[in-house]
Amino acid sequence: MTDQEVKVAFLAKLKDSGLGKNDAERLRWRAFSALALERQCARWGVRLPVYRDGFVIPYYPLGSTQPNGFFRHRRLDSNAEPRYLQPVDSGPELFWPCTADWKALLAKPETPLTVCEGELKAAAAARLEFSAVGLGGVWNYQSTRLGIRSLFGKVDPRMWKERRLYYACDSDVATNASVLAARNRGCDLLTELGAHVFVVPLPALAGLKKTGLDDYLVVEGAEGYFRLCKQAEEWAACRELHYLNEKVLWVHDQARVFDYGAQRLFTKEDFFNNYSDRPKYLVPGEKKPRVPAHEWAENPVRNKVSRLTFDPAQPAWRMLPPTAHTEFGEFNFYPGLAVQPKKGNLKPWFRLLKWIFPPGMEKECDWFLSWAAWPLQQLAAGRSNKMHSACALISYTEGTGKGLLGLTLARVYGRLASSITLRQLRSEFNEWKRGKLFIVGNEITGKEARQYHDQLSDDITEPTVWIREMYKTAYQLPNTINYFFTSNHNDAFFLKFTDRRFFIHRTPERKLVEATDCGWGRAGIDEYLRYMESSEAAAALLAEFLGRDLGSFDHRQPPLSAAKIELQETVASTAALWARQAAQQPEIYLGADSTRCLWLASELLAKCDPEGKTKFTEKGMGHVLGPGGWVALRKVRGLLRARAEYVKAQDGKGMKPVIRNEEHQGKLWTLPANEAAMRRLNDAGLAEQFNRERGFVVPETPQPRRRLAVKP
Repeated sequence: MTDQEVKVAFLAKLKDSGLGKNDAERLRWRAFSALALERQCARWGVRLPVYRDGFVIPYYPLGSTQPNGFFRHRRLDSNAEPRYLQPVDSGPELFWPCTADWKALLAKPETPLTVCEGELKAAAAARLEFSAVGLGGVWNYQSTRLGIRSLFGKVDPRMWKERRLYYACDSDVATNASVLAARNRGCDLLTELGAHVFVVPLPALAGLKKTGLDDYLVVEGAEGYFRLCKQAEEWAACRELHYLNEKVLWVHDQARVFDYGAQRLFTKEDFFNNYSDRPKYLVPGEKKPRVPAHEWAENPVRNKVSRLTFDPAQPAWRMLPPTAHTEFGEFNFYPGLAVQPKKGNLKPWFRLLKWIFPPGMEKECDWFLSWAAWPLQQLAAGRSNKMHSACALISYTEGTGKGLLGLTLARVYGRLASSITLRQLRSEFNEWKRGKLFIVGNEITGKEARQYHDQLSDDITEPTVWIREMYKTAYQLPNTINYFFTSNHNDAFFLKFTDRRFFIHRTPERKLVEATDCGWGRAGIDEYLRYMESSEAAAALLAEFLGRDLGSFDHRQPPLSAAKIELQETVASTAALWARQAAQQPEIYLGADSTRCLWLASELLAKCDPEGKTKFTEKGMGHVLGPGGWVALRKVRGLLRARAEYVKAQDGKGMKPVIRNEEHQGKLWTLPANEAAMRRLNDAGLAEQFNRERGFVVPETPQPRRRLAVKP
């Protein structure tokens, strides 16, 4: 921006906070372009981390009108973080606006004082003639780096002793755990100094991401703020309740308590038992001490939401604002990935990949790596990580490294990944799905493949999942889980020939412990396990996946590998396998009738099982034709078939058969090569085509003769 544009943006920002040009002059706030700011800092002998367009906010000693040399810079160029900058290696300071009469305030302990977040808010309060001290950030009353426990303790004790303090954080204190913890800690420190601290909850104003003290003063004025102060509760009277808000949350729709640490829902009774060791407290005027957990459950000060969600596409570990369906909003307990990407050693990882995907399997390996990288790139971009496909590694031999590959990927997700067996998969309770992004299913067998096939299909593609826990009400969460399976059975999954959810890969049929010539063996496995469990491996793998070029990767279209075809043919029924082979090679399986364009399921069943040895029915045949590659048309009337009827012989001795043609209706099937031509025919045309192919001739119905009108 030009110097003039910076000044215009500066005045606009002041106006948003209820301030003007005169206030800026009294506070000695000045606007600088990025270039001018860099030159000015050079003259001052200080250095900022970066130089951006904005304005400089000098700080003052308590009661002085001369700056103390410390300043902060408010950026105006964008909403990029951080919005505030300060000199390198400097510590936090308290902002005492020079426009307030601090000497008079020190002499009158009965005069209340407000503690707020930010210099603009403190200056807006001073303009309305009530005093406020500004914090440069919610935690800027302390510094771990500089060993400062509390800046409040370095101020004249008269500022706090027996004074009524109103602690007014921004409205996001209700949704941001860090802001809540900072406020609780600040209130504790001020109470130790003898102040009577009252917590002022600022309501969220429409149209604002969050509401600060300056925003509220612009809309409601000082009178509105004072009304909030009168309604505020003293911190000491409900200290334990505020600290419980850091640990638990009331979920309205389920009437249960969510524990942040355990990431679990508890009934009230379980909550009371878990927090029974919290110290009881006395309220002034009462003799009986109160139990914090009991009081929190009934007190309006408790944090509450309508329901829980686990959504990587939303801000992590935050309360989301109310909507038309959630009166109190939602709490997103997705915490984000604990691992930070950092380039490092990946040689062991690529050695395992080379073993699992030997030479000739480069395309399968490339697709698998893209499958592993896609959800992580989505998470980094703040989008949904859910894929519509799962990976499965199979082999007849145990110990080939299948599980090792899945566990390595799980390390990138940390606590957001888990391992299950068939026992969890078929259980009616599925709490293992709560709060997970990646699941490794080990040793899946083929005994019940058909039974849990539909469940697996839903788990892979459905957008939501119902969480069912024992003795608890079921609740719904976004489906964020991607699945990686391993099995030693060739019939582990019941996959139709049209399946588009599974990528199947067969690993080498050789145990890792025996592959000493390839650098494995027991020593090689132990070395890889030590590498896999190190933090370096997870960080390096995450960096590799985030930097991978996905090209045209589509998680909805897993490649059709030879292992998948083999598995499909293994689990397919005799009729399903015949239907697929007949669709691919009709000349062999349909014989002389391969020239027919239209078929009934009963006719194909007769071709498949001419002697009727199987228990397959016409209806069952219809179920396997579609997945086998046949095209279903529609049900048509007017189809002819020969039927034998027995009538009494003319000589009266016995019965003799008579062949008659009768009409019936049936669902017609065709091969993909004939589909276009058959779909152009109407029902009458389809019936005529069907009958002609079977040698039936339909006689033309004679048309009635038209009578000619005779003139009288």
